[in-house]
Amino acid sequence: MRGCIHKIASGAKQSFPSDHAALPPTPAQRAADLDNIVAEQRNVGLIIMQFKDVRPEPFTKEIRCDRCGRVALLGDAEFEEMVCIDSRAGYGSVFGDGNDLLVDLCQHCFKDVLGPWLRVSGPGDRQVQLDNMLSRFDPERHGGEFPGTADAGPQAETAPERH
Repeated sequence: MRGCIHKIASGAKQSFPSDHAALPPTPAQRAADLDNIVAEQRNVGLIIMQFKDVRPEPFTKEIRCDRCGRVALLGDAEFEEMVCIDSRAGYGSVFGDGNDLLVDLCQHCFKDVLGPWLRVSGPGDRQVQLDNMLSRFDPERHGGEFPGTADAGPQAETAPERH
């Protein structure tokens, strides 16, 4: 006989084969268990209003580069630098209408394949760009909309107001 999971219910010992999960409690059993917990807490002057539970969630633990085959494991620096594209082709796409596009590339292959077209900037550059755009924002002039590229530069200061 394989190992067993033993469960004690109402004083009687029941055995379940270990390859079968224990039956989950019925809603009535859960409600009774919660009532018992609350009653015990009231006896000591403590009432917990939130009951936490743990549930498993899927996660990615390994990524393999589709170009060179390099394997990156969760926790490795290389794992954080993998470029994973998951997109859906639109109407009239060369990939076919509605087809899924998936590719996983290590940072080295990403640079080798797309390097000439990549625009690499420092970590603070985005904040500088955002601050610059926000400094030109005028709710009266833009009607609450964020300024576009047409609003940039000296011509933006002399452009007539729109009503």
